[in-house]
Amino acid sequence: MSESSDASSAATAIRFLQQVLNDRAAGRTRTLAEYRALFPGHEQLVTAELAALDSERDEPAGDGGPLEFAASGGRYSSPTTIGRGGMGTILRVFDPALGREVAMKVLGLDDDETLPEPRALARFLDEARVTGRLQHPGVAAVFELGVDGNQRPYFTMPLIEGRNLESIVTA
Repeated sequence: MSESSDASSAATAIRFLQQVLNDRAAGRTRTLAEYRALFPGHEQLVTAELAALDSERDEPAGDGGPLEFAASGGRYSSPTTIGRGGMGTILRVFDPALGREVAMKVLGLDDDETLPEPRALARFLDEARVTGRLQHPGVAAVFELGVDGNQRPYFTMPLIEGRNLESIVTA
């Protein structure tokens, strides 16, 4: 496969996985045939990616399922808020195991100590898993999926310095 073909497949995979995340966040269920129709010429890719996503979602808890996280709530230090979004807060934290600062996305993270709603948790896990599966220079890798000391799910990624999209759009 050529480099441009690899790049095209990666871009299509990203668009497809974004579509699945958006559909699931909206509570919309599509069939395999509907997704294949949305991405003509990429039917094999759509079939393989959807099968992989569904097999991850169907794993029973206790066997690598959605609530099997690293229990590393106290591992990270020096949290500083660097952004907030619809589903969570992005923190700059120090990871002593890696010996560097990383970005940590935490579901929720406001003054409310309640556990997240199951639907919000499912969307958050989907985001972490989809992002973790992508292999593209424009997509940050996921280092770890875990639960903090307050039972809030999080995932860590490389800390990328620079301007955020909001500051670029409003400039």
